[in-house]
Amino acid sequence: MLVAGRHSATLDSDPAEFDTLHQALVGTGLAAAAMWMTCAFGRGEMAILERSIALGGHVRVRFENAITDAEGRPARDNARRVAMVAAIARRLGREPGGREVARHVLGQRAGGALLHRASGA
Repeated sequence: MLVAGRHSATLDSDPAEFDTLHQALVGTGLAAAAMWMTCAFGRGEMAILERSIALGGHVRVRFENAITDAEGRPARDNARRVAMVAAIARRLGREPGGREVARHVLGQRAGGALLHRASGA
């Protein structure tokens, strides 16, 4: 997973940071050989996720990663953020995956739980 930025009141992710991370991934050969994903924080989140999708990566989007949009307006909810990423993916010719794709990405068996309880829980 490529992680651009971090949780901070003032540190937004920067597309140049993603570009550096992606170039390192390409340099190792993993960009072509492995399934990879990106998450980003702050106002730069959507621009970075769009780049990741365009380059063949998967993305992780969560409301708490960016509570404001690129213009600084408060994000409404997680569903809206996911819908924004889905629209980007479709515009770039990629169809967002559903539950089975998520299970595949996470290495889970079909029909199995995505999260496992710790033993003794």
